[in-house]
Parts: sequence; structure tokens; C-alpha cells
Amino acid sequence: MSERVKVLCADGFSKAGLEILSYYENISVSVYDKMSRDELIKKIPEYDVLIVRSATKVDKEVIDSGKKLKIIARAGVGLDTIDVNYATQKGIVVINSPTGNVVSTAEHTIALLFSIARKIPFAHISTVKGEWDRKSFRGVELYRKKIGIVGLGKIGTEVAKRCLALGIEVLAYDPFVTEERANKLGVKLCSLEEIYRESDFITFHVPLTEQTKNMVTKKEIEMMKPSVRIINCARGGIINEQDLADALNSGRIAGAAIDVFSTEPPVSNPLIGAKNCIVVPHLGASTEEAQENVSIEIAESIVKFFKDEVIINAVNMPSISLQKYKDLKAFIDMGEIVGKISAQLSDGGVLQLVVSYSGHIVEDPVQIVTRAVAKGFMEKIVGENTVNFVNSLLYLESHGIRLVETKEDESFSVFSNLVKVSLITKTKKIEIWYTVYPNNDAKIVRIDNYYLELDPTENMLFVRNYDKPGVVGFLGMVLGDSGINIGEMKVTRAKRGDKALTIITLDSEPSKEIISKISSNPDIIEVRKVTV
Repeated sequence: MSERVKVLCADGFSKAGLEILSYYENISVSVYDKMSRDELIKKIPEYDVLIVRSATKVDKEVIDSGKKLKIIARAGVGLDTIDVNYATQKGIVVINSPTGNVVSTAEHTIALLFSIARKIPFAHISTVKGEWDRKSFRGVELYRKKIGIVGLGKIGTEVAKRCLALGIEVLAYDPFVTEERANKLGVKLCSLEEIYRESDFITFHVPLTEQTKNMVTKKEIEMMKPSVRIINCARGGIINEQDLADALNSGRIAGAAIDVFSTEPPVSNPLIGAKNCIVVPHLGASTEEAQENVSIEIAESIVKFFKDEVIINAVNMPSISLQKYKDLKAFIDMGEIVGKISAQLSDGGVLQLVVSYSGHIVEDPVQIVTRAVAKGFMEKIVGENTVNFVNSLLYLESHGIRLVETKEDESFSVFSNLVKVSLITKTKKIEIWYTVYPNNDAKIVRIDNYYLELDPTENMLFVRNYDKPGVVGFLGMVLGDSGINIGEMKVTRAKRGDKALTIITLDSEPSKEIISKISSNPDIIEVRKVTV
């Protein structure tokens, strides 16, 4: 670290992190507890690193103003206030601290669990008013009750451990956690419907995605016990707030404790003032320890970058030297795409992720390519803002998925290099091969037993169909009538008269109605919408 590095902390920074940075004489740090936007834009041109929390928005204007910026660091997990794509275009590494607040959020969940079970906040308000109304605040015990945990990732796992210690029976829903993993934790894997019907308490620990948005509406609430109490310390929008408020005000359910909202701060939110509803201002990571852990993670990442030229905890770059990253970029990018496709072709319950290499790539540090595959796979499970190149393998482990990386001697192969990605579940195996041609053009060349040459696009349909006349025409007709333009249609079969695989790249995303219409054809075995 020869050149002086200037670091700007725009939203404060914990003493623990500052001590790490101050140890290196070539790093200077300026700390502001709060900066106006105009002040940030004025000062940022002289800094190499910008550290922010959720209060500061780092958009295109701020990034363009940071002419010397090499790192934008989020002292936390969420990246919704940072334009990561634009920072990547500008060659700026964006890092976050993905593990610093796990314990803090798990403990906050338990705190809300006790609070809603014993009506503590309501009793406190009543007592402060000078009332002594013990009958109105009769609660329920947690012991021997059932709690449903939706999402058994890092935070969900920590919540499960604490609930088990309290003598609570834990039911869990997570389609990508294996029975073996669940048994080791001592929890019972269930369907969402079982969670809703059987639980006395339900807590959510999933990212906000297309699949999890409004995953609890009036329909799901109608499945629940009248005595159920709901907790959300994950993300606003997972639960339909109006439907939950209606259920609380009508007495359909017993209570809720909400830490996160679809819009923050919540303005005219129906849960504010709803009956038997505890609301707090997104306090999941608001502990001294969590803030210290976050600052330590960020400080160590910055030191590694400038001292060792190694990137860690990056959300838009792998942990590798910049030159080697450039050499392997085509392998890394396609590996991430293949991981995403594999996750969407699986039905959960993945036991193993196998990544095999052959050809000249075996001489390179392929671990970063493996991490790219794992990152793409886990992003479709736990959310894009959570997984990066550093923690992707840890997320595999936390979901009980065994990673196998091998190098093969296949000198007879027609490809100068080949990467084989396999997902193994209890019921099936999904295998995708890809190669990178000498011009750095990456292509998928095999899916299961079907050979092809595919350049994946953002929106695709994977159709398994009987090899009969009329299927291709039917697919084209349905998509054409719906106004969706086809980029390419790849039709391949293992042998004539057998089942075929048809992959269609699309210019726009197909609706559920289109998928349903395609599925209604008796010659269509299966159709999946795949996005990358």
C-alpha cells in the first residue's frame, strides 16, 4: 500500500472499524455522522472509498462525482440505496457486510416473539397511563407451542436454535434445505400450507423477491389458527399489509409484531394503530455489537483491497486479483448464469452441487468460477442482495448442500475447455455444460442429454415436450398471439421420436396465463419460465 488512500464515512462509522483503518498509515479517514447530498457531491471527488449506511443514496450523480472512487462500501446488507449496476460500469467495487447482523436480527425476532406473546408494549403503555389492568394483558406461554419459520437461512437458523432452547417445536419451510440439514438442527420441514395451518407463531426470514412478495394475503391468513401471532423482521412487502391489518382489527388472528414495512418510514400504513399489532422502526440490526461487526467486516475488506489487491465481500466482483478476473471473466459470468438456470430447473431438496472442469481452464484458479456458479444458484433462493462471491459457499453449507469441485482429464473432448454443472436431488439430476471459445464467447452446449448451443437471455422458456409435429408451431402461435417476440428457438432431442427439449429466448417476460396455456397442450410435458 504505497499511495495514500482517502476514506469518507458519510453516515458515521463504528470505533472498531476505525481502529482497523487507522492502523495503516497510508489510510486516512474522514467521518461525518450525517452529510447532506450537496455536501457529499462536493466532497466525494477527493476520496478513494465511500462508506455509507442506509441513509445515504449513492446514485449515478454521486458515482459520477466520485472521480477517484475505487470502492463503495455499504456498512450493512441491503444495497437498495446504491446503484450497483452503474458502479460496476464505472469499474467501482461495491462491498457490503453480509454476516454482521445475523445474531442481532435473530435476537430481535425473539424479543418481538416474547413481546407479542405477553402483550408487553401494550401493558407498558397502560401502566404508564396510571392504569392497573392485569386482565386485559393476559398472554400465552411459548413452551410447547409451535413456531413456523419461513426461510431457514442464516437468520432463520439462528432463530430456530433459540426457539428450540425455549422448548418450542419448530416447523420450517425452505424448499432448498434438505431433510438431513433439518434433522441436524432439530426442526421439521413442512409445506407452507402446513406452516400456516399448524403454527401458533409464524416468523419470516426470506428476501423480498417476485416469489415472496405478498406471500401472505387474506387467502393464507384464512388457513391460520385464530390464535396465531405473526412476526416479520425480514422485508416489508412479504405480507400484504392491508390484509394483515384487516385480520388484526377483525380479531381473525391474535396479534402481529412488525419491524419492516413496504415503504419506510411507513406513511398512512394500515398496520400503524392496528389492533394487537406491535410496530417498530426497522431495528433488526440496531445493536452496538451488530454495528461493530459490520464496521469490522467493511474495514477488513478495504485493507485487503489496497494492501493485498484482493477483493472480498464484493457484490459485483469476485475475490481475485483484477488481472486474473479479466482472464476468467467469461467463465465467471456464464457460471453465474448457469447457476441461476439450475436453481430454476430444480424442485428444491438439492443434496449436491457438482462443478467439474476439463481442458486448459484446470490450470487456472477455478475456485472463483465455482463460487460464481454457487452465487447464481443461491441468488435465486435467498435473494440477490444477500449472496456474493465470498459467502456463496457458506450459503450452500447453511442449506445443507454439499459442494463437489473436480478436475477431469478429457483430452478427447471436442472443446478446449469445458465446465460441467450438476445439481443432484433425491429424485433427479440436472446437468448443464458450457464452454468458452477462443474469442471469449461463452455458450451452453448441453442440458441433461440434449446437445445444443445456447446463448442465454434474460427471459427464456424451457419446454420438455413429446417429439411430435405441431408442437413448435403451437409454441410460436401462443407467444405470437400474446405479442411476445421470440429471439431464438432451440429444439433438440436425444434421438428421433423421443422426448425433446425446446428452449425459447424471449424479448419480454411471459405471464402466468401464457405459461398455463402452453401447459394445457397434451404434447407438452413441462414448461418453466427461466430468468437470468
